[in-house]
Amino acid sequence: MSPGDPPSRYAINQRVRSVLVRHDVDLEALSVSSSANIVYVYGSLKKGTGNDMKPSDIDLIFREIEQLPSVRGIAVDLENWIITSSEGTWMATAKRRGGGPRVASEPSEDYRIDEEERIIDVLEDIHKDKET
Repeated sequence: MSPGDPPSRYAINQRVRSVLVRHDVDLEALSVSSSANIVYVYGSLKKGTGNDMKPSDIDLIFREIEQLPSVRGIAVDLENWIITSSEGTWMATAKRRGGGPRVASEPSEDYRIDEEERIIDVLEDIHKDKET
């Protein structure tokens, strides 16, 4: 590769990893790749200490990545954050833990209340049904 050639995808990946290391990101929990100058980030974004990151840290990281030479865009799919880009800023919202969508194979129960009852009575009946 001559000095005027655009960087290879391997060079882009290395530059992205350098940004992540500088910000103490756990690289074992995160995967990074690039294709056609688009950087793909997926997995779990957290610090090397295992702690969650702050939204302001995430904004800074993604702004640095998008400013790398030859990076045309970033596609993000994280397990623990919802990341969106708007007007040069990266917004990070933590995903709820353990409260994900219910799997279709899980049994579901419906309860019908035919007459006006106190909620405590309904809850006690449900509890009794589950015990039997």
